[in-house]
Amino acid sequence: MTTVWDCSKMNRVALLIAAFLLLALVSCGRHGTVGVSNRKELKLNLSKAETLIGTDDSLALAMLSDINPKTIKNPKLFSQYALLYSEALYKNFIPVSSDSLIMTAVRYYSSGNDKEKQFRSYYMLGCIYSDLGLTTDAAVALGQAEQLVSEINDDYRLGLLYSNLGNIFFDSFDFERALQYYRLAHSHYEIAGKKSHKLHAFYDIGRCLMEMDKIESAHQLFKEVEEQSSECSDRELAYSSLCSQISSSLEMSNLAQASEEIDRLLQLFGFPEFDPFALSLLAKHSTLIGRYSESDSLIHLGWKYAATVSDSIYIFLNECLLERQSGDTESALLLYEKAIYLQHRNLFLLQNKPALGAMKDYYKEIAQIEALKASRKQSVLILLSLSFLLFVIATVVFLMYRKAKSDAQLNELGLVIKDLKLKEDTNNGIINKLNGQINLLFSRTYSDLDQIFAELLEAEMSLEAYENRAGKKDGQSGHPSPACLYKKIRNSFNELTSDKYQKQLDDLINVTYDDIMNRISSVNLKERELLMLRLSFAGFSPKTISHIIRIPVKTFYQSRSRIIKKIQIVQPYEAESVCKLLCIKYVSGDSTDGGG
Repeated sequence: MTTVWDCSKMNRVALLIAAFLLLALVSCGRHGTVGVSNRKELKLNLSKAETLIGTDDSLALAMLSDINPKTIKNPKLFSQYALLYSEALYKNFIPVSSDSLIMTAVRYYSSGNDKEKQFRSYYMLGCIYSDLGLTTDAAVALGQAEQLVSEINDDYRLGLLYSNLGNIFFDSFDFERALQYYRLAHSHYEIAGKKSHKLHAFYDIGRCLMEMDKIESAHQLFKEVEEQSSECSDRELAYSSLCSQISSSLEMSNLAQASEEIDRLLQLFGFPEFDPFALSLLAKHSTLIGRYSESDSLIHLGWKYAATVSDSIYIFLNECLLERQSGDTESALLLYEKAIYLQHRNLFLLQNKPALGAMKDYYKEIAQIEALKASRKQSVLILLSLSFLLFVIATVVFLMYRKAKSDAQLNELGLVIKDLKLKEDTNNGIINKLNGQINLLFSRTYSDLDQIFAELLEAEMSLEAYENRAGKKDGQSGHPSPACLYKKIRNSFNELTSDKYQKQLDDLINVTYDDIMNRISSVNLKERELLMLRLSFAGFSPKTISHIIRIPVKTFYQSRSRIIKKIQIVQPYEAESVCKLLCIKYVSGDSTDGGG
C-alpha cells in the first residue's frame, strides 16, 4: 500500500515539474525581450485604438503611428497591431504599396478561433488588393470573408463587404451578381441605421439596372437617391445621381426631360468644367438638339480633363455621334473604331489579371505550419530528456493530438486550394468567352466595311454597263461618270492601304489575335504579301482584296498559298494558326487553299 502511494506521489511531482518547465518555455517564447509593463501598455493602446476605428479614424491612426512595430515580440499583439494599422490607413485614405503587413494578421487569425478578427483581416486584405488593382486576388480574399458571415453580427461591416463584392463584379461586367450584392449591402446598411451608406448602395443598384437596359427603373432610382441625398446634405451623391438621371433620359431619347435635368444640374452645382463624364452628357444633349458648335466645344473641354480610359470612350462615342449627325459618316466610323479599340484594351487587361496570387499565401501558411511542427518536436525532445517515463507517455499523447489538429488544418487548407483552382478554371472559361466576343466584334467591324466596298464595286460596274447599252457618254446621264466613281473608290482603297492605316490595323490585329503579326515578323514577306495578310485577317473577301491591290482573284489565291508556304518554312508552328484565322484547311507540311 505504501509503495503504491509513493509511486503516485512521485508521478504527481514529476507532472508538476514538467508543467512548470513547459510554462517557463511558453512564457519565454511569448515575452521575448518585451517587459511585462511595456506589454500591458501596448495592450492598452491597442484596445483604445480599436474603439476609435470607425468613430475617430485620424486619432486612431495617430495612436498606432506612435507604436514601434519592431518592439512587438508577441505574435498575437503584433497581429492585432497589423490589422488595426491597416484599417486605420484605409479609413484615412492612405494607400499602401503591398500586402505584407495585413498578411501577418491573415495568417495568424486564419488558424485561430477568433472569427470576427478573421473576417476583418480577410476583408481588409480584399480592400488592399482592390486598391492595388489586383481584382482577382481581391475577389478571392473577399470571398473568404464571405464564408464567415454567419459568425458576424455587425451589419455595418457586412454591408461594407457586400458593397465591395458588388464593385468587383460590376467592374468585371457581371452586373447580375453585382446587383445581388448591392441589394444585400442595402439591406444590412438599413438594419445598421447607416442612411448615407444605404443611399450609396441604392445608387449602385441603379447603376446595375442601367447596364442591364432597365433604363426606366434606373432613372426612378436615381431620382429618389437625389432627393434623399439632398436631405442628407450629401452633395457628391446628389451630383452623381443627377448626372445618372441625365444619362438615362438621353438613353430613353427623352430630350425634354434631359433638358430639365441639365438645367437643374447647372442651377444646383454650376457648370461641370472638370468632369469629363458630365461634359460628355452635355455634348450628347447638344448634338441631339442640333447645337453642333456647342457640342464640339464641350467635347474639346472634355478632352482637356479626360483622365481614364472610360472618359476617352465616352468622348470618342460623342464625337462619333456628332460627326454622324453632321453627315460625315467616314469620320464617325473612324471615331467609333477608336472607342471600340479602347474597349478591347479594357477587356484584354481585365481577362489577363493574375488569378493565382492569393494561392501563394496559402502555400506559405502551410510551410509555416510545417515549420511550427518541427519546432514543437524539437522542444518536446528537450522536455523528454528531463522527464520520467509517465511524463514521456503523456507528452507523446499530447504530440499525437497536436499532430492530428495540424493535419486537420492542412486538410482544410487543401480544400481551400482546391476551391481556388476550381474558381480559376471558371475564370478561364469566362476569359475564353470574352475572347470569342472580342473576335466576333472585330470580324463584324471589318466585314461591314468589306460589304460597303463590294456594293460600291457592283454599283460602278452596273452603272458602266447601263451607260454602254444606252450609248451615253460620261456625264450625260446625270450621274457621276464611271471614271469619277472608280477614282473615289480607288482613293478609298489607297487610304486603306496607307502606312498610317496599316500600322493601326496591325495594332488591332495583334490585340485581337494574340500578337499574330509580331509572331510572324521573322518571315521574309514582301510589302504586298503583308498587305494581303492584314486585309485577310481583318475580314475582307478575296474579291475585295484583289480590287484593292489590283490583281486578278486567281492571282490572289496563288499569292496566298505562297505566303503560307513561306511561313511553314520559317515558323511551322505559326502556319497552322494563320490557316485557322484565314479559314484555310491545314495539312502538316502543306496547306490546302481551295480558293474559297
